[in-house]
Amino acid sequence: MVEIPRSIGSASPTDGQSRPWPPAILEAGGDVQAISARYATILNCLTLYTLTYVAARTHHDTFQNNCINLSPSPTRPSNHSSMATAMEIAVVGAHLSTFPLNADLLTLNATLSKRTTTAPTYKLYELANTTPAKPGLVRDPQGSSIEVEIWKMPLSNVGAFLSTIDSPLGLGSVEMEDGRWVTGFICEAYGLEGARDVTGWGGWRKYRLSCE
Repeated sequence: MVEIPRSIGSASPTDGQSRPWPPAILEAGGDVQAISARYATILNCLTLYTLTYVAARTHHDTFQNNCINLSPSPTRPSNHSSMATAMEIAVVGAHLSTFPLNADLLTLNATLSKRTTTAPTYKLYELANTTPAKPGLVRDPQGSSIEVEIWKMPLSNVGAFLSTIDSPLGLGSVEMEDGRWVTGFICEAYGLEGARDVTGWGGWRKYRLSCE
């Protein structure tokens, strides 16, 4: 057996201090094979930890790079985290169940989570010159509650979904009737030029039925 001293000289020849061997070597009693086994175990654990961390960060960073900035303001709690597997998306118009663009959700493995309404602070407009017909949701203190569907989509598919959304529509934070903020469809102000206010119908589905 190799005789190992209980301490070795400092790495610096000038500091005059002596430092003990690591506990794993002392506990192994100088047995080289035991020492190697102990440190191999430690190395494997560190490697597994490193790979797990890198995978988590890569997943998170890829999601951030593929998506627009969906982070709510500090007063609006987020409905997703870096370790989530799915993201809630509130739809208000052409992506509703049975409507023309609902296939965009189904193709990307999204599933319907619930039907609900926004907080009573939104207005809904029928946008001009859109095919298929689309609404625009705008936050307005003088607004009403608007019917929405909340769909859950795998995070890995959100980037592909965003690429299907044309301006002036986009995704942003939408307040639900229960006070939660959910990522959902919103409309830029310039898109309201020539639009018709259909807030009074309480939702896109009811409005479209009235047009038949």
